[in-house]
Amino acid sequence: MTAHRVRLKACAACGHRNRGTVPEGGACGASDGAGVKGVLTYLNQAHLLPSERSCQIVADLFGQSVSEGTLEAAVDGCAAELAETEPASKPGLAQAEVAHFDETGLYVEGKRTWLHSASTGQVTHDAGHDQRGATATQAIGILPAFGRRAIHDGFSAYWHYACAHGLCNAHHVRELIFAHEQRTKRGRGR
Repeated sequence: MTAHRVRLKACAACGHRNRGTVPEGGACGASDGAGVKGVLTYLNQAHLLPSERSCQIVADLFGQSVSEGTLEAAVDGCAAELAETEPASKPGLAQAEVAHFDETGLYVEGKRTWLHSASTGQVTHDAGHDQRGATATQAIGILPAFGRRAIHDGFSAYWHYACAHGLCNAHHVRELIFAHEQRTKRGRGR
């Protein structure tokens, strides 16, 4: 944590009061540094921990409490910093030799929505959309421009695109585990 102290001084000659300035990028008063904001954002966005829990972990680790407002400001600041990166990731993904596509359902303020992801080993693009299928992939715009090999879970919307296709082994494993568990529950083998 860095603290900046701004002094108010009166000129000895004329009595005019002068106030110092905070260095560029610094905030007036106490503020959390980039490291704390990074950890907060990482816990909340990458690990999907609730805001209150993210703040509690930072308080436990660093011995300094942080508010949910600080977390919200950190996430907003991160999003603003990434504003130029997000649209630049689309052409890179569309030109990749192999890209992975998936969608995950979630609820936002009680409403069902979908998080669509397109990724390679170096780039990930996530986009929220109210729909799961082709309407969403068309609106997001990566898959329609993609011309190489798309790895996915076999969801019907993906097969509409004229690229090469491959099925995701992680999905195969989940389906095989489910089939095995169902068979075992019915008492038909181990």
